[in-house]
Amino acid sequence: MNLASSSYRLLFAAICAATLLFALITPPFQSPDENQHYMKALQLSQGAVLAEQQGADIGATLPRPAIDLGDEDFPPEEPGVPTRYDPGMLAAAWAADAGRPGTGFGFFPNIANYSPTLYLPQAIGIGLGEAIGLPRLGGLYLGRLVNLVTALLMLALALRLIPFGHGALLAVAALPTFSFQAGSNSPDVMINGLGFLSLALALHLAHGAAPPP
Repeated sequence: MNLASSSYRLLFAAICAATLLFALITPPFQSPDENQHYMKALQLSQGAVLAEQQGADIGATLPRPAIDLGDEDFPPEEPGVPTRYDPGMLAAAWAADAGRPGTGFGFFPNIANYSPTLYLPQAIGIGLGEAIGLPRLGGLYLGRLVNLVTALLMLALALRLIPFGHGALLAVAALPTFSFQAGSNSPDVMINGLGFLSLALALHLAHGAAPPP
């Protein structure tokens, strides 16, 4: 990417800002299947790769505070019933871990067969949150932040590699879906990022593998 292009720099900065905004203002588990993605990433952060099965249920044995974060503090919305979120809910969830000892079985049947490599950024963030003593809610948000940094770094590298079409690549990344997914614990970050990088690398090699600008 031509770093002298102010329009490209501004658009990339806008994508970064939008992604961070989505990560911070979207209530927990309000992006598609984030409750299941969070539990899958948490399982990976604890060193387990394969899902478990208990009867007809598929998931993993996880700390009770992590399960109750989705079941009690921010449960799935009922169809047709609007839910209002406020800072008090976040404060209550932040302080709730101590009253939830032990473990439980977390269900994530929809994504149990997803590759664990799609959850590496989130698992790193969640694991870091646990290492520094954050409550489970803090680990959820730290997983989001590491995920968004990964998304933006992969986009930046793709822009460095691609020999032309920088505006088109940025236009795709400027779609709200990209920022919304990158600001969550979604595995689509790795899928989108690898798609950008594969395209950029293929075009880079096809045009003589000239050094990126």
